[in-house]
Amino acid sequence: MPAMGTAEDLIESTRELLWERGYVGTSPKAIQQRAGVGQGSMYHHFTGKPGLALAAITRTAQEMRASAEARFTAPGTRSSASPRTCAASGRPWAAAPSAV
Repeated sequence: MPAMGTAEDLIESTRELLWERGYVGTSPKAIQQRAGVGQGSMYHHFTGKPGLALAAITRTAQEMRASAEARFTAPGTRSSASPRTCAASGRPWAAAPSAV
């Protein structure tokens, strides 16, 4: 893994392990080993496994949202011409049925 910085290494290692093993199957020790850092470094940057998992999941969600926005607003897409239109119905967001 290229050197990114300890916090970044921990986040990326956690993302990989969460994908491979899930939350329960991902131990702090496995994260530290994958990132190539010690226990002290992990707890210097994060409060523990829950905080690190939250950072990893947040990063993934941000990347997914950016990717979706880029695709839905690309030139030539219906959304690029009318960003306030519901893609499912083609109606303006205000007129789209609410999910109850």
